[in-house]
Amino acid sequence: MKKPVLGLFENEDELRDEIYNNLSDIEDGLTGIAKNYPVHNANGANGSLDILARDDYGNFVIIEVKRSDAAARQALHELSKYISLFLEDQQVDYHKIRCFVISTDWHELDVSLSYFCGTVDVDTKGFVVTANNGKIEFSKRDLPPIDLLPKLCPDYRFLFFENQEAMIESARALEEKTKNFEEFRAALLPLSVNLNSPEDIRAILCAWRIRDANLQACAKLMGIAEDNFVDSYYQGWEAEFSLLGWLMDQCDHVRPEFTEPTIATSEKIYSLLEHRDTCGLFKLGEWPKKDLINDETEIKRCLLAKDVSSVGRRANRHSFEAKSSPVAGKSWDYIKSSFIEFISRSNSNIWGGNAADFLAGIPDDCSVEFFASDCRHIEHRIYQRLHNKKIELSNFSILVKDRSRKLIRGFSGEWAWDGVTFPDDAEEIIRHTYESDGWLKFSLFSAVDENRYELSYYILGFYPIVKNYNFETTPKTYSMIVPDQSPPDFDGSLGLGDFIENNEKYCEQILSIFENFPTGLSEEIKPD
Repeated sequence: MKKPVLGLFENEDELRDEIYNNLSDIEDGLTGIAKNYPVHNANGANGSLDILARDDYGNFVIIEVKRSDAAARQALHELSKYISLFLEDQQVDYHKIRCFVISTDWHELDVSLSYFCGTVDVDTKGFVVTANNGKIEFSKRDLPPIDLLPKLCPDYRFLFFENQEAMIESARALEEKTKNFEEFRAALLPLSVNLNSPEDIRAILCAWRIRDANLQACAKLMGIAEDNFVDSYYQGWEAEFSLLGWLMDQCDHVRPEFTEPTIATSEKIYSLLEHRDTCGLFKLGEWPKKDLINDETEIKRCLLAKDVSSVGRRANRHSFEAKSSPVAGKSWDYIKSSFIEFISRSNSNIWGGNAADFLAGIPDDCSVEFFASDCRHIEHRIYQRLHNKKIELSNFSILVKDRSRKLIRGFSGEWAWDGVTFPDDAEEIIRHTYESDGWLKFSLFSAVDENRYELSYYILGFYPIVKNYNFETTPKTYSMIVPDQSPPDFDGSLGLGDFIENNEKYCEQILSIFENFPTGLSEEIKPD
């Protein structure tokens, strides 16, 4: 007798299991996390996702399976419920979520789901599943995307401890004390010991957005009025800012003897993780009983914020790294716009504008790797380069690979020296750009100063350029774009190393100005 589902399966569960075993047939690189993944509903019935998967670019993919036209009519209700519950329950940033709807019949889904997707902002795709010679096959139905707001509070804290044992003991005590508190969700991540500074024992404290329904209860827990949360550096995060302070009061930590503040940033965490790592995860407050998403690795990725738009104030201001593809839909749009925004802060026309034009022509089946480094202070970069020849100025690169992962295109930007500018007074240039060397040093490590100081770049004879590479030719070829204000015969071939080699007197002045000042490098190396 012919089976009721596609002639191959007795029920929808069997179809779901077969789809789970063949996820790569839907999209290359798609791997399963779980079937029937549970999501908690604080205000109603709980639910479960048919399939939870991860794509090749680190996004989480929610897959709903429908076996018939009648069952398809339930899709809208379940999508609106389960996606919002997943985002709220798992506290995942919306741009890291995708949704696939797989159905045997689309008569009831086409119009309603398209309308639904037009009102939300999470990338959503539809697929028809059919049977062919005893096997299932998928054909794509393109649908508009879906949305919810970012969840991790942009304010992080450092907690300092007398020794590693005291840190772990305090973390365990805080986890135990808060395990039944349903009003919030937070995490404490201890850092391993840095052999270069073994006395620096610290952990990172972070918190997720408190649900509106929990604000009053959370305020009561902290012993404050709901309308009296502490003012935050970041507008709209006052409740979470207060929560972080309250959690610090509950933890047996010590104030550092040195002057470093407890406020942490993505850049500070990034610098610390160059020579140490996190060594555990302590869950504070409300967490799902079964959470396969927010492990130590995922939270660390969120803290570094190297692929997050600066609009949300949580972005890493100094480094950007991401991997995506046009096939990832809204996730691709988010990564692309965040990257262009990142590199446009100092060179909106020459870098951002040209990169946007380049990215607009990327084929759908290509994979793209993004990298950018932003340095506002060329004086400190010169000081670092005198200690380490690997140091470079602000730059970016875009690498495009085809389906076989072969590198086919590249686009990069950098600062090039004109070869004819030889400054003789470092202090005068610093006063012209910063007003004083004191402000230069202060702004280097400020968490709130967002001013740009590229004026010094131009005074020292540096200009931004871009290169467009074609790796499919032998040998590889590239074209270059230089700014209109660059001097005659400027070919963009000289860099920071060439400047230092030809400006010995100026570099000696830089060493004098920054004498005994930290380089910010993981290893201190004597100047050449």
